[in-house]
Amino acid sequence: MKKNILTKTFSLFLVLTIVLFSMQLIIAQETNGWDESELEKAKEDIQSTGQLNNEIIQELNSESSSLTPAQKMEIIAAIEPNQKDFWTQWKTLEPKPRNALLAGLDQGQRDTFMGKYAQSLGLSQDALNGVYNDNTAFGKGDLIGNGKASLDLSTIKSHNEGKTIIETEKYRVWNNAVLRRNRGWIYKERTVEKIIPPSSDPYVKVTHEKVDGINTMAFEKESGNSATVKVGEEQNGYHIDLETGKFSRLKEVNGKNVPDFDNPLTGTWDGKGNLVIDATGDKVKLILDSNKGEDGKADSKNFAQFTTSDGKQFGGYEKPEKGWKKLENGEYERIEEEKLYPAEITFDENGEIDILSNAYAKIDNQEFLTGENTKYFSDYEEYDQFMEKNEDFDSNLLVYDPEHENKDGTMGIIVQDTKGRSIYEDLIPKIEESLKNPKATEEVRYKKAQIEAATKAEMDPKEIEKLKKELADLQLKETQNLGRTLRAVSSYMEEGAT
Repeated sequence: MKKNILTKTFSLFLVLTIVLFSMQLIIAQETNGWDESELEKAKEDIQSTGQLNNEIIQELNSESSSLTPAQKMEIIAAIEPNQKDFWTQWKTLEPKPRNALLAGLDQGQRDTFMGKYAQSLGLSQDALNGVYNDNTAFGKGDLIGNGKASLDLSTIKSHNEGKTIIETEKYRVWNNAVLRRNRGWIYKERTVEKIIPPSSDPYVKVTHEKVDGINTMAFEKESGNSATVKVGEEQNGYHIDLETGKFSRLKEVNGKNVPDFDNPLTGTWDGKGNLVIDATGDKVKLILDSNKGEDGKADSKNFAQFTTSDGKQFGGYEKPEKGWKKLENGEYERIEEEKLYPAEITFDENGEIDILSNAYAKIDNQEFLTGENTKYFSDYEEYDQFMEKNEDFDSNLLVYDPEHENKDGTMGIIVQDTKGRSIYEDLIPKIEESLKNPKATEEVRYKKAQIEAATKAEMDPKEIEKLKKELADLQLKETQNLGRTLRAVSSYMEEGAT
């Protein structure tokens, strides 16, 4: 009996000893990290070959890497921005070991690596700071981002520095066969080099942040021109190719987000001005604007343009605006100037145009200039039904339906109606108030001062009477000027000015 108790006690002691020993091994592993000799060899291999060796790749690929943050920083320190072999290898690695290298590091340590990455692309050291964060990850190749906004970093370099590509083209040659029936033009193929020149306005900065569930990725060029993509938590994201300026809406295929090149919300930015793609809600909005010139004024020659995958082109335009200027003599002069406003294009849930605001639009080679908040219809029957349900609709609208059959048998209809409150409407109450309480012009005040001085000096009454008559004429002229201005504005309003 005693022997059994001793045996059981010894077995329990042995089990506890093994458990404690295992725990010590785990704690030691977590404290000491990866084997130091392996770490030194990995660093030496990076310096000698410019690449990560198989041992460290296997360690990063393991389910629970023992590399400590300090050891990872030693590896990152051994990497140089100009090591072409390293960055070539980096693109070929699977996402898992690449993300594992930065896992567990703080943002400053991540930015240390991204600084070297940026320099390898010809950018400044801080150009990619913050792009790799808790909400982003590396994908295949040079891809970085998440399901809401992703970017192929290599396209920055090809845009900035240019590149040479090999293309296959067809060309036509005359087949001078012996038999006449076999003679004729035939097509052959050949490979040609195509040189994409360096950009005159390179990208200098990329940023990413996630605030209140909204992912924002922004791209800034040397000139200050920029593009920004904002995507809400429940919305499909965008893939960005900075070489071509294409912003492709993402779709899910077999559990993966892939670019949908045929989506009507996919399009190409021309690189000018400032572009914002706002996909934070069910309706995507494009905001196109000018990059302000040195004088702070909008520059019409540097205004963003966006062309969708189905060929629609959008931009801005200098909008003629008429107003009134009060002259020194009290008269009002009608003036006309041109202002460049940001253009906004709002799409509905199906990717069709919904609202155009201060936008230039080219659709099927038809060009339109729209006012503020212009409701757009591509189907005349839809427009007809909308107006029946919204009889009090009082905003700008545009109907373009090339498929509509008119009563005379012709095809296609365009309806553009500009409504709403006019800027000139503000002038009417002001002029009416001036008619009731006319303010003295400088000439009137001067004439009154002459009369007062003449009266005090007891000048000839005839001279004083003459001055008073001149004063009355001036006051009448002021009233007549205000009246003419009021009638002109009212008439202009009746003509439907906006």
